[in-house]
Amino acid sequence: MLMVRFPKQHPLIEALVEVFTDHADPEKAAAMTAYMKNHFPFVGLQKPVRAELQKEFLAAAKNESITTVHKIVKELWSLPEREYQYVAMELLVATKRKWNEDSLLVFETLALQRSWWDTVDLITSKLFGGYC
Repeated sequence: MLMVRFPKQHPLIEALVEVFTDHADPEKAAAMTAYMKNHFPFVGLQKPVRAELQKEFLAAAKNESITTVHKIVKELWSLPEREYQYVAMELLVATKRKWNEDSLLVFETLALQRSWWDTVDLITSKLFGGYC
């Protein structure tokens, strides 16, 4: 029997997904998804809760090399729930001092994939704007 194997997630992402899943709120997730015109599913973590739950992840991830940060950001961006895209952008903001020319390509990827008003505003102002 052929088994399909998916690439293993970075251990920091695995831990973050576990924490977010443990605190998921299906009712809030449904409301948040509806607010975003059903374009993106949500775990159901409003910003104050998400901010608290992601602290440990951000503290550890921002110590990684910028190359690893870029990989983590791309992995987070590929996850279906919108909260992970928010964490990806916050990780990039937290690692601003490490940005390099490759960071611009990452910003461009984020702006062109899964983009909506909630991400494009931050990408243009904090990421592209911060780089320039």
